[in-house]
Amino acid sequence: MARVPASEATRKRLKDMLAGANGVDRSALEARLAEDSFRALTRAACAVWQQRYKADRTPLVLADGDELRTVLAWIDQVGIPREQVEVRVPADGLPRSEVAAAVQAVGFDPMAVVDVEHLPSARSRFRTQGRARVGFLLRENTTGPLTAMAQLHRVMHVLAAVLERN
Repeated sequence: MARVPASEATRKRLKDMLAGANGVDRSALEARLAEDSFRALTRAACAVWQQRYKADRTPLVLADGDELRTVLAWIDQVGIPREQVEVRVPADGLPRSEVAAAVQAVGFDPMAVVDVEHLPSARSRFRTQGRARVGFLLRENTTGPLTAMAQLHRVMHVLAAVLERN
């Protein structure tokens, strides 16, 4: 997926946020990005998001258990409640045992895995590779910190832009 370049104004604002300059307060997430392990995990989650995101679908359709583990580990690290996460598995997608192992590897309840009738193919160069897939969805909620999947997509877009510059 081609990266969408940020405007100069956006780049300056993001740089100021990271530096705490021009009266911009650093958020808890910005402070966490100073930690090497969290920054590496965020980079990995952003890389998965950049490769798999499609603007015309709400769930993030992932190609394997490693991608799922990366996204779930990041979700857990930023403090999104686990009960707000839904992992969708179509009948012709990844084997349920592989999905359950990935979910359990990062400490999530296997009850987060839901069988679905249809899930679009994952973005892939080869059609057959895109068929083995699993969907990730953040359920709509009122308790935050992110209350819908659209917000997660926005956060990943901003983080990808920030990490590209730093």
